[in-house]
Amino acid sequence: MPENQPPRDNKGPVQDAPCDYQDMLMNAPIGIFTSTPEGRFVYANKALAQIFGYDSPGELIEATEDIGTQLYADTADRDEILRLVGESDDRLNHECRFVRRDGFQFWGSYSVRAVRGQTGDVTYYQGFLTDITGRKQERESLLRTQFAMDRAPDSILWVDDEGRIIYANDAACASMGYTREELLTMTAFDIDPDFPLEKWEEHKEEVQRRGSMTFESRHRTKDGRLFPVEVSTNHFKFDERYLACAFDRDITERKRAEAEREKLQGQLLQSQKLEAIGILAGGVAHDFNNMLGAITGYAELTLNKMGPTDPFRKNLEKILDAGRRSANLTRQLLAFARKQTIEPILLDLNEAVGAILKMIRRLIGENVELTWLPGADPCTVKMDPSQLDQILINLCVNARDAMGEVGRVTIETAIVSLDEACREAHSYFVPGEYVLLAVSDDGCGMDRETLDHIFEPFFTTKGLGRGTGMGLATVYGIVKQNQGFINVYSEPGKGTTFRIYIPQHAGGVMETKAAVPEDIPLSRGESILIVEDDPTLLEMSTMLLQQLGYTVIPAATPNDAIRIAQQTHPEIHLLITDVIMPEMNGRDLADRLLAIRPKMKLLFMSGYTANVIAHQGVLDKGVNFIQKPFSVKDIAARVREVLG
Repeated sequence: MPENQPPRDNKGPVQDAPCDYQDMLMNAPIGIFTSTPEGRFVYANKALAQIFGYDSPGELIEATEDIGTQLYADTADRDEILRLVGESDDRLNHECRFVRRDGFQFWGSYSVRAVRGQTGDVTYYQGFLTDITGRKQERESLLRTQFAMDRAPDSILWVDDEGRIIYANDAACASMGYTREELLTMTAFDIDPDFPLEKWEEHKEEVQRRGSMTFESRHRTKDGRLFPVEVSTNHFKFDERYLACAFDRDITERKRAEAEREKLQGQLLQSQKLEAIGILAGGVAHDFNNMLGAITGYAELTLNKMGPTDPFRKNLEKILDAGRRSANLTRQLLAFARKQTIEPILLDLNEAVGAILKMIRRLIGENVELTWLPGADPCTVKMDPSQLDQILINLCVNARDAMGEVGRVTIETAIVSLDEACREAHSYFVPGEYVLLAVSDDGCGMDRETLDHIFEPFFTTKGLGRGTGMGLATVYGIVKQNQGFINVYSEPGKGTTFRIYIPQHAGGVMETKAAVPEDIPLSRGESILIVEDDPTLLEMSTMLLQQLGYTVIPAATPNDAIRIAQQTHPEIHLLITDVIMPEMNGRDLADRLLAIRPKMKLLFMSGYTANVIAHQGVLDKGVNFIQKPFSVKDIAARVREVLG
């Protein structure tokens, strides 16, 4: 039998194939073989030889004594194949691993059939073999890729050229609440309300031009809920059509964190802005209050010498009124900056608010209904009563202006406990026990933009000449100075509610401030040493005290005051000193003078105390203080109170 020719069987001789037929078999792109039942090749073409790593078919045939032992990676595969082929006349298609000449194992796909003789016995096998290692690896790679995509934590969607979803992984199904079958019947436009159909062509062109894109959008769940996503998409050509592969990440938590960060940043900027204004207010207050003191003091001194019918009396009264309003504006700035000098005492808000209701009713007018709802239990706080007056007056006047001609203002108190849940809702809250003071109105309300600015100094929604914009800034500063918090709820057309939380003080004896006497108290023969570095203010204060009958010893500097105290001089009953001065501050001066005159009483005066006699605006215990600018009545009452 010629080499590489198939054997003859019992059905007759094999016809010699034409030359072109033999050439076609020998040069076919797939491996073709004929083997004996014992496992030896009797025919092999070039492709088969190349598959197994041989230079020619003859070399392969000569080298292969037993196909099952030499070429199959697992002889059990060969035995199983022969069994299956022997039991059937049909062609068997199978995949298994083979061994190349150099020992490399590869995957082969072959088709084989048994050729039988007249007795039915297998005389030889004919088959085809193809090396499918590359295809097998690609398929396994695809399977691994699909496995990884199916289990990826982010949503993965494949979308065809028309926007139809052709693949969705497990995360996509879970995030939107659809089954995979449901998503495969939908389009990108069904799940993304921010990505309408009319934008599709424009989007495709941009992605094709750039190759990939990342943008933010939203996805709609099966139950209609929307959540933010970051979409990273690639556009590529596959199987003669364009596909988009989109990786969609749920960024709900990131958005929440960004919003919280922006909120905290806004609070920080607001805090820095308010702190800057506070520093400015403190710097201006001292000098400005000194000038106001001189203006109002001299005006009052002159006014006291005028008769009731003097033609210039009205002008001086207007000067005094303007000076007082200017001084009040400075005090409001200091209150906002938490640098207002205060004397906190224990008081029950229920009693304190009840005591000033009559004044509030006069302020808001008869057409506005005032409702007072005191708490059931004593609402004890430690604060300066004058600050409570400022809070209620500012809030109630604002409420009146927001309501127009008629409406209702409600003031209420209660004891409340703020826990960690409150902190989550309002990051500036500190857990603890608080007294709530709430002021509500049914006026026009405010929008979000207005609410963002209401506590800023000089911000106002009132018309020109109707307000300075310091009312709510003052309230804010007072609340902060008392370690409290303020929360505002308002909507256009639904009124406004201010809720103020001041730390509760349990126990203690309620206190009251001494009332300012109606008449101006005069001297009882005492001597006063007054120290003031502003010459104009020193002269004016000296004249005021002399008018009250006191013996006044003026000193322009702290060192002058020390020299006077060291000299043989009549007894000095009271030292009145400015707080902020060159050479040394008022506290240090007082200490130096008390070493010389231990029986001398002290009274500090200032437009801004810094932290010399007060910390965070709260007067040190036992310190007597009068705020600049002051009137004749103010200084007379305070001096008499200190002297006793």
